[in-house]
Amino acid sequence: MARILVVDDDKLIRWSLSAAFGEEGHAVDTASSVSEAVSLARSRSYRLIVADLEIRDESGPEMLKEIRRIRPGIPVIVISALSRQRIADKLEELAVEGFFSKPFETKELKAAAGKVLQTAKEDDKPDEGPASRIEYRSKTNKEV
Repeated sequence: MARILVVDDDKLIRWSLSAAFGEEGHAVDTASSVSEAVSLARSRSYRLIVADLEIRDESGPEMLKEIRRIRPGIPVIVISALSRQRIADKLEELAVEGFFSKPFETKELKAAAGKVLQTAKEDDKPDEGPASRIEYRSKTNKEV
């Protein structure tokens, strides 16, 4: 299956997404900081990154730019407590494949990740080309 990097400063989110993707047969690495995520991206090849943009006092958007400099075209799904309206410019600039507002349904995120990974597999370019954009509207966060 695929290798996925999950980046979030919330331990529970890292744990739950690692378990959920692991159940699907994916190899999952997690990072709690920007420096850890960039280091992992330098040392391993990922087919997907699932990342929060607000990681403590660090810059999630800058992290994603650096990772894409290292691994051009890698698909990204953003998870955030911020509304889509508040970060729309950043999402557009980063050309992410999906956005999920927190709290989100893990099964919906897994389905979106599956679509992104399938698109990359069909293109036979695991680290290239944006998949169709996916946006999940949380039932509890109507602003998305």
